[in-house]
Amino acid sequence: MPLRLRSNKRPNYFTGQLLGQEDFLAEQKYQLDLQRGHVRALHTWGVVMGLSIERVDDGTVLVRPGTAIDAQGRLIVLDTAQNLTLTPATPDAAQIITVRYDENFDDADRSTDNTENFTRFSELCILDQTAEEPPDDGAVLILAKVQFSGGKITKDGADNSVRHQASAMLAPGSVSTTHLGPGAVTLAKLSAELRGGWVRLPFKPSTFVDPQQSGPDVAHDFIIGVTKTYCGDRGAKGTMSIPIPVLADRIVNFMIAGGSNEGSLSVELDLCGWDTTHNAHEKITLLETQIATKSPFYETFVINKAFDRTRHALALYVAASASASISVVAAEFASSLDE
Repeated sequence: MPLRLRSNKRPNYFTGQLLGQEDFLAEQKYQLDLQRGHVRALHTWGVVMGLSIERVDDGTVLVRPGTAIDAQGRLIVLDTAQNLTLTPATPDAAQIITVRYDENFDDADRSTDNTENFTRFSELCILDQTAEEPPDDGAVLILAKVQFSGGKITKDGADNSVRHQASAMLAPGSVSTTHLGPGAVTLAKLSAELRGGWVRLPFKPSTFVDPQQSGPDVAHDFIIGVTKTYCGDRGAKGTMSIPIPVLADRIVNFMIAGGSNEGSLSVELDLCGWDTTHNAHEKITLLETQIATKSPFYETFVINKAFDRTRHALALYVAASASASISVVAAEFASSLDE
């Protein structure tokens, strides 16, 4: 058995119906509730368009025409540009320009039959100024902050960046990649975490020892396990690449950590690539150090080196002089798009 629940009522007119004041008020209320409910549900409050503030002279600003929405979903409309003379509390104070909705009756709309009644509501756009910022609740909207110096508006004029801009409210998951057109998301709009951050890898180096060589002075390969790489008393050498995020063009930090180090670890981090100017192989050493810590070690090194994202790669070389165990290597990257 379905539940039949009433959500609203609207007037239902028919021929011969006697209509009174309450019927027309109900019609207006239904339409207003519908419009404002739609705005509140699908939009945030703030300036929709226009309403920019510009300096006119030492004590006057111009408010351009525009539209805003308050927290109740009411439209605030300024049809024509208006000059607003400002009166700061002190010569070097700042004035906040605000706008809000109101409604009242206009004398021009008095009923000719009964002068105590009015035939129209007037919806108002109230421009005002205050030294204190109003509560951030959408009842009164900030349009700009105007700074005074020596009793005059500064040459910078009005700061319009302090306003709230109205926008659409989207339900979580309502926009997927299928709704985005080609090129809708630019590189600059990607989150910084997608342009850089830490790349973390288990230390799994490639063979570095020439298999044709032999003898007591030739280092062995590292033994690669599932979660760590290690070697015996004779030590080992190995090299591996560290992938660079597509949009990164700076390495910020490098980290290496492991469970043991009975001798010393030689660590070298290099940018490798192609020198397009000389048409030749390129190698730039970013880090060359010895780690002598014998207990479990966790070493981080500041690199802070920019590189070309189209022609550079990152290579790591590690040589252990004795028994050692390495668990993880990592590099932190950044993008010039975030600067």
